[in-house]
Amino acid sequence: MKRSDALYNWLQIRVVLDERPDDLSAQDTESFFKQILVEDHKLNMLTYVREELHYVLTYVTEEGPKETKFDRDAVELLLTAIQAEPKYAE
Repeated sequence: MKRSDALYNWLQIRVVLDERPDDLSAQDTESFFKQILVEDHKLNMLTYVREELHYVLTYVTEEGPKETKFDRDAVELLLTAIQAEPKYAE
C-alpha cells in the first residue's frame, strides 16, 4: 500500500475512533493501518491537527519530519456515513 493511501486511511479511521472511542471495529482498523505505517513505511510520532479546510498530519520518517495535508470534507466522509447509518449511530 502506498504511504499516501495508508496515511489517508489511518486518518479517516482515527477521526472515527476519536469520535467513537468505544467502537471496537474502529480500534482494530486504526491499529491495522498504524501497523502498516510503522512497519512498512517506518513512520513514527504520527499526529494530526484539524484545520478549517484540511487535516494536517505530521510524522517522522527515516529522512526526518514530514507533513501531509488532506481535505477535511474527504477525511470526514467515513464518520458522516457511519453517523448516518441508524444501526451505527449510537
